[in-house]
Amino acid sequence: MIVDYINGRKTHSHYGTAKYSHEISKRFPPGLINRIEYPLPVYSRYIDGFIRRYVYPHIVRLFQKTDHVHHITNQDLAFLLTKMELPRTVITCYDLIPWVYYKNRSAYWRRNIEGLCRADRIITISEFSKDEIIKHTGIPAERIDVVYCGVDRDVFYPKRDKSPLREWGIHENQKVILYVGSEEPRKNLETLVEAIAHVCQEIPDIVLLKVGSPGMGGDRKKTLALVKTHHLEDNVIFTGDVSEYLLAKYYNAADIFVFPSLYEGFGLPIIEAMACGCPVIASNTSSIPEVVGDAGIFVDPQDSQKIAESVIKIIHDDKEKKDLINKGLMQIRNYDWNEAVQKTKNIYKILI
Repeated sequence: MIVDYINGRKTHSHYGTAKYSHEISKRFPPGLINRIEYPLPVYSRYIDGFIRRYVYPHIVRLFQKTDHVHHITNQDLAFLLTKMELPRTVITCYDLIPWVYYKNRSAYWRRNIEGLCRADRIITISEFSKDEIIKHTGIPAERIDVVYCGVDRDVFYPKRDKSPLREWGIHENQKVILYVGSEEPRKNLETLVEAIAHVCQEIPDIVLLKVGSPGMGGDRKKTLALVKTHHLEDNVIFTGDVSEYLLAKYYNAADIFVFPSLYEGFGLPIIEAMACGCPVIASNTSSIPEVVGDAGIFVDPQDSQKIAESVIKIIHDDKEKKDLINKGLMQIRNYDWNEAVQKTKNIYKILI
């Protein structure tokens, strides 16, 4: 069995969907994967979009083999099935955020939905996303398999140490709230910044450490304006994208991880934080309660006051903090990349 791994743009990103497809494929035996990608030496959203939609289909036609299993690794590439016949096809659909949350009805996304419907099997990453796919596409439940994300225990494990924060001028006694992700509206960083403003009334030197790129458009400009409005210039630090090695250190250095997203297909940073022994405060929306289980504090993501109260509670209540840490370390036992790989292989076998 050989799999044409139709993976889109070649990237070594440690974030989001790119990380999922990388973690799955790197665990396959040599020779099983025929990786079909396109390079983009200097990233541009517009150039990437043009290549993906108009050039990449020709690359796929050239390098795919009709007798292989075809794995399209992202719902953003599902449109390929409207341009060519690919027998024995599985598509990984992490979520339907553009279609469901942002109400994107462009021709491109209509073709992605049509492509999803043409696939033999769909892999998704949570029961929540499975329900959303069924609801919005009509694909039968029996054609959809849930394969959870995992945690690389060689990278993400408890080693609590605040020293990596010295480079940002953060001292050992300061309390640090960690956020990992972009600044697009769906991620709801705005409400977290407002919550930090509330927390500062009681804990003036608390720090919000924000890891990850801004996102698209003017997201960073809006975030900086909000930080300035609340006079938090000394309380919010932006690191940008970091390596997995350094990301694990930041999880271990933080006092609390907050995930205020409004809509997620899974929420990979949640389980990475838990694996590093960092207590979690998370939204009570979409897939997030499914992923967190009983191992976090849930909040209304649009209530900055409640988020602030939860932060203060964990900081002042050592028993609560330890309980959350222990529950988190238990919860991550449900998320294993090797198990995800085995489930993916079993799906391939169905198609042979």
